[in-house]
Amino acid sequence: MNTRARNRKRLTAAMAALLLLPAARAIAATSTEVFRCTSGDGSVEFRQGPCDARAEQSTLSVEDRPTGWVPPAAPTGQSEKRPKASKETKRTASATKSSEAQARQCWEKRQKLEEVNWRLRQGYKAKQGMMLKRKREYYEEYLEEFCER
Repeated sequence: MNTRARNRKRLTAAMAALLLLPAARAIAATSTEVFRCTSGDGSVEFRQGPCDARAEQSTLSVEDRPTGWVPPAAPTGQSEKRPKASKETKRTASATKSSEAQARQCWEKRQKLEEVNWRLRQGYKAKQGMMLKRKREYYEEYLEEFCER
């Protein structure tokens, strides 16, 4: 791994540590001091503890600022009652489902037609060619009759 990639990896880890530090502090009492360690090759590493003797060390102070985010309230246990669907709503729902099913079938037929055309372009034996051409005709007729173009 080259030095640049190593430095980028260390910097990413350091930034993640800085972002997670307030959460870790809320869970367990930790120091708000962060140590910035600069090694001889110029790579920078952020730590919660002191740096090695070979690295140049500086200390950063991280302020703990509340975000204002409040977790949502837990459900009260009462289930919400939905109004019963009318017959008209049921009909439109079933019509939507059937139109979605039809759209799905059209999409599948188009995919199969593309596959047949691809196979025809690749080359084929005489028997395969007849079968592929029949399939292509079937898919084209289906799409013409049942699907929008």
